[in-house]
Amino acid sequence: MLVIIIHTCGSISHLESSIHMAARLDKIAILAILGIAVGCSPGAKDSMRPATSNGGESPEITSSMPVGESGSVVGPENADSALDAFQVQAFNSLPEDLSSDRQAFAVRAIKDREHLHARRLTCQACFQRIDGTLRQDERQSLILFGTIDDLRGQAGNCWEIMSFGTFGNSIEGYIDVDTGRLLVLWIVPEG
Repeated sequence: MLVIIIHTCGSISHLESSIHMAARLDKIAILAILGIAVGCSPGAKDSMRPATSNGGESPEITSSMPVGESGSVVGPENADSALDAFQVQAFNSLPEDLSSDRQAFAVRAIKDREHLHARRLTCQACFQRIDGTLRQDERQSLILFGTIDDLRGQAGNCWEIMSFGTFGNSIEGYIDVDTGRLLVLWIVPEG
């Protein structure tokens, strides 16, 4: 499998973490550093991380996506490539202000490929899952990237990536089937 990491704006430390994550996934990484071409300038907002703990904007990273014959990036075609996309994007989307305990949990859960499972669902089914699971007061602290509104009204299908077989909380994310973009990353509370 070929992993492509496109790093736009963002800091060098985030680029380095992308490279290290790709290496930990035993993949070949081809890096395209785009800066001036997309209007980035020194001091530009770091686009690799969401601005708040609940995100709200997509990371400017496309990773683990195959490139079509036309050269355009296409979404994951199977569960294995969806897991690849999830691991790289989720790792790079963790909020910087996450508590050390929650950060350690999230990194372990994202890296633990043995306990990750991918299945294809409608994006509306994913919306119903998160909306029906989290109380209003939990949404700010348990949604690590994106928002529930990123799924509300989203047409098409998503890859639901979930961790299972562990005690306590689990982690779950949704990847758009067509674009391969991580829409939401959240912690599923125990129980």
